[in-house]
Amino acid sequence: HREDIEKWPGRIVSCSKATQHHKKIEYYQRCKKHMICFEPGKLAFPSGMANSGATAINLAIREGFDNIVLLGFDMKTVNGKHHYHDYYKKQPRDDAYSRFMLHFEAIAKETDVTILNANPDSALNCFKKVELKDIL
Repeated sequence: HREDIEKWPGRIVSCSKATQHHKKIEYYQRCKKHMICFEPGKLAFPSGMANSGATAINLAIREGFDNIVLLGFDMKTVNGKHHYHDYYKKQPRDDAYSRFMLHFEAIAKETDVTILNANPDSALNCFKKVELKDIL
């Protein structure tokens, strides 16, 4: 996706080592010891799980946001698919969602930031569920 990255006018953040020297990508190391990491140059990336959603929440909290709205956090298989796209070739582990839930639940307990889940059909229940149209 190099061409897309070069064209993108906004900020790009990654925890992938492959991006650490890319001039357009703000690289953070993966912190595996905190659920919400404030160490310079690091973002929470729990116990090696590729939970980019939880890592994005960590970034928003670090940036000082008081309100976070989650979009597309199904946390379950929908119509036989684990993602809205087909980029990933490997299927997630059978326990992926239950492992991810542990991290989201820890975030919910550790922060006083308002986190809303704008997917009423989501299996992620530790954040208040809302309809997106009701909060826009």
